[in-house]
Amino acid sequence: MWNKVLAYLQFLLFGRHCPFCGKALPFEEWCCPDCSRQAEEHWFWECPLCGESPCACSSQERLLDGLIARVDYHHGGKEAVLALKSGSRPSAAEAMGWMMAAWMEEEDWTLLPLDLILPAPSVSGPFREKGEHAVLLARQLSRSTGIPCWSGYLQKKRFTRRQHTLSSAGQRRENLRQRLRLRCPETFAGKRVLLVDDVVTTGSTLKECARLLKRNGVQEVYAIAFCRTRRKLE
Repeated sequence: MWNKVLAYLQFLLFGRHCPFCGKALPFEEWCCPDCSRQAEEHWFWECPLCGESPCACSSQERLLDGLIARVDYHHGGKEAVLALKSGSRPSAAEAMGWMMAAWMEEEDWTLLPLDLILPAPSVSGPFREKGEHAVLLARQLSRSTGIPCWSGYLQKKRFTRRQHTLSSAGQRRENLRQRLRLRCPETFAGKRVLLVDDVVTTGSTLKECARLLKRNGVQEVYAIAFCRTRRKLE
């Protein structure tokens, strides 16, 4: 009930806008019909772990136990992510989180015994956690699903290159290897975790996070991102 009250107060203060095009929306809607139709025309339905249909994954390759990333980055996803990062549309995180929660319901992920939500990692130390886009999405998804959000536990050590500046999956893996850290690792033993990010390209960040979590006793690791590129995940 309180979540609905807060959402309505936010609507009165800031309005609600389509995360793709920015068009003003009534309180009951999260996306304008035109953008919704265009996005659905480019939905990803093949296996998001390997990019193949039918799935070509082997059981040994499954560091992630599942991954949802449905919006095409080049058909609406880019505009939504830029709005989220810039803060130009205060309702963007809420709308994107609501859509991600709806995908979880469609895939029956709401039936999974998930213990907690973890945002994708940020640089360790004093950083702008409240403005981090993965944190914003994770907190909204937590409000929509009721799964607790633990922010600030997955961190990147400083001086790593930004993932989007690296051209190959091999470079991304090398950049991340040994450079991720998990705070209070003893608290994760036996947990089932949902990782949250805004964009997935090769999947290197999410897979290395899953490797680190499972090394510290996490039982299962699922991941959800708002959008992905057409580049095959590696």
